Amino acid sequence: MIKVSDQLYKWLIVATVGAGILTSTLDGSIVNIAYPILADVFNIKASTVLWVTVSYLIVSAAIALPLGSVGDLIGRKRLFVGGFLIFTIGLGLVTASQTIGQLIGFRIFQGIGQGMMLAISNALIVSAFPDHERGRALGINGAMVGIGLASGPVIGGFILEFLDWRALFWTRLPVGIVGLLMALIVLRPDTPQEERRPFDYKGAILLMLGLSSLLLLINRAPIDGISPLIIVLFISTVTNLSLFFFVEQRIDLPIFDFRLLKQRIFAMAVTSSMLHFIAQAAFLFLMPFYLLQGLGLRPIEAGPILMTLQITRLICSPLSGFLSDRFQSRTISTLGLIVMAIGYVVLLNLDSDSSTPNIVIGLFLAGCGSATFLPPNNNVIMGSVGRERLGMVSAIIPVVRQVGLSLGITIVGTIYTIRETFHYDRLVPLVNDPILLSEQAVIGGYFDGFVVALLFVLTAIVISAARGKRPLPRDAFKTNNIVS
Repeated sequence: MIKVSDQLYKWLIVATVGAGILTSTLDGSIVNIAYPILADVFNIKASTVLWVTVSYLIVSAAIALPLGSVGDLIGRKRLFVGGFLIFTIGLGLVTASQTIGQLIGFRIFQGIGQGMMLAISNALIVSAFPDHERGRALGINGAMVGIGLASGPVIGGFILEFLDWRALFWTRLPVGIVGLLMALIVLRPDTPQEERRPFDYKGAILLMLGLSSLLLLINRAPIDGISPLIIVLFISTVTNLSLFFFVEQRIDLPIFDFRLLKQRIFAMAVTSSMLHFIAQAAFLFLMPFYLLQGLGLRPIEAGPILMTLQITRLICSPLSGFLSDRFQSRTISTLGLIVMAIGYVVLLNLDSDSSTPNIVIGLFLAGCGSATFLPPNNNVIMGSVGRERLGMVSAIIPVVRQVGLSLGITIVGTIYTIRETFHYDRLVPLVNDPILLSEQAVIGGYFDGFVVALLFVLTAIVISAARGKRPLPRDAFKTNNIVS
């Protein structure tokens, strides 16, 4: 550990946590562009290949909330460093995959490491900054997300042009090692707690079982219909999540304090965030298929186009976070969602003749809207509890993100698979060219999936606009401005 002033330390925290966020977000965006290639390599359907990402998200989402409380108890540095180590080892294991089952299994292992890092990342940042700079810090954090997501398609497209899909993972091992060393050197040891309260193992197990069953249920139900597996998954979801709710009411240190949901601002901020990430999954899953199979672009051509969406975070996230420390965050968040919806409308109207500028404009608007929405919305969530419970509420943000993306990829991916097959069968009598037939079917499935995604954005706008107001932190600015 290096010894520096508190003023310098808070920025070193941003850099260190940013390295972890960069590594994990790069992992998501760099893999998504390889979906069509993985489907061909392993000879599997799109509904199966999406589990390369969904399994990763399910695990990290299921363990993040329990681990947020673990960080409050055993120390945030230990948890973050341990997560970085597991994640980096996972990168190496994935490159050794010989089957789709092995690939998904190693991605689950990677997801454990990511869940450990994400569970505590926001708490590490917020604990190093005063309350009146919290929005700025979270905005910079959002920019790091943008760097990771923006660079993924470009790097991934370049790698896939010259190397195979395994290189998507082994080429990032140096990034993981550097980030791990930064965490070991920069992060200060946590102050030992005088009282070690017991961890809620029952709640953790029930939550992981409930979330996993729910996501599997959503993915398989449209494909399998009413089958023994679906019935078991439904019973498991209802039983485990119900038991989780009752268990959390009866312990002193719950994994999730359900009393927070009585705060209207908190509940609606979390809900609008969930809907936003469900909708954002349209990019993660649908855009690669549209660009690579619908338009016939090469990965190295599609990568820079996909970069447009996330590079907007580099500007919009810090600016939005800065403004959320001074003005009504409800207004900023809702405006961001409206811009995002406009971008979705543009993307919804793309077809086989759409030009690159039209695609870029849609991605730019959607990216600006998303980047504007998140920092002030996360600021509200992080400001809902005292600093002694930052670990718990910090974990809520990545859990909402991971569950939202998991649900979104599952919902949109399943709709795309079903509707792409429907459009293919419908167009067989009308289109003689097999290549054109395949492209038109892909674009039809893309359109149907994006319609559903747009509905989620519109619902998020209503919920965000309807939430109440809250005052700025007491040590912020001595004005009449409010954050909502």
